[in-house]
Amino acid sequence: MEPSVEQIEELRTRFLQKLENEGAPDQEGFHPADMNRVKNSDDWLRRFISHTEQDMQLSLQLLWDSCEWRKKFGTNEINESNVRLDYLQDGSLFVHNKDKDGKYLFIFKSKKHIKGQRDGEELKRCVVYWFERLERMGNGNQISIFFDMADTGMSNMDMDFIKYLISLFKLYYPDFLNYILVFEMPWILN
Repeated sequence: MEPSVEQIEELRTRFLQKLENEGAPDQEGFHPADMNRVKNSDDWLRRFISHTEQDMQLSLQLLWDSCEWRKKFGTNEINESNVRLDYLQDGSLFVHNKDKDGKYLFIFKSKKHIKGQRDGEELKRCVVYWFERLERMGNGNQISIFFDMADTGMSNMDMDFIKYLISLFKLYYPDFLNYILVFEMPWILN
């Protein structure tokens, strides 16, 4: 069931009251762009309510934690000038076309990723860069992840990276995942 306007307004009010009563976890407060989204974006708040199946307390906690993480991670400052361009251009992570539902496809070409060869933190920044870009491109619409597992082996399997992707969807990008598609999973990795 779609969250109502009243539920969205309730979440907004609860968040702003908590901020007034407790203050932000960081002395500088939450990022102004995120505060603007809380105050003005019904669609962003709707995603938190939908993700928690309309549990208002859980929605509030998820929204609060997301704003805190976004501030600490520097999500709103990530752009082409401060991420590793070689990671963006090597063809292991990219966006191509849309799925049958009209959602953008975020492609992870596993054979081009070898665990431990890259700086993990920089790779995480690249993923967040793409998520933020996809949110803007699709106006917050969901995306599908396509794992291209063709020609991959054990050296390409990076469970820490996969867990990181899942945690992003679960904790910081609510109601953003449409499908996870896996193409040609090698028998050895099953």
